[in-house]
Amino acid sequence: MRTDTTVRDVMHREFLGVSESDSLPEAAELLVDEETNCLVVVRGGEPVGRLESRDALDALLSATAVSDESAAASPEHLTVGDVMGPPLPAVSPDDSLAAVEERLVSEGADRVVAVDDGEAVGVVTDGDALA
Repeated sequence: MRTDTTVRDVMHREFLGVSESDSLPEAAELLVDEETNCLVVVRGGEPVGRLESRDALDALLSATAVSDESAAASPEHLTVGDVMGPPLPAVSPDDSLAAVEERLVSEGADRVVAVDDGEAVGVVTDGDALA
């Protein structure tokens, strides 16, 4: 890897984003269809959380198990906001990949979101940073 490589050079500009109000079953379907394990949750372009495939699956399975008891607990009533986790670590598009590698390791993350002027503009995975 060149030492002058930046986030902007390798980030995926077409990343998968959802909103807090999106249906959890539809977001889970997107995770499966796109063969990914994480979606960026955005509000007005700003990253506010993440939806991990494991969290979505756990919530849907739990809701399915109790849906016989209450219609309000059925999976179709769940939203992304009900189960989303904290936002991905944020970096600047101008940060070096070396700095991103350190950040990924120190935070135990497998991806970061590139944020410019408060808006998510891309995603860098650990594979991108280490390539």
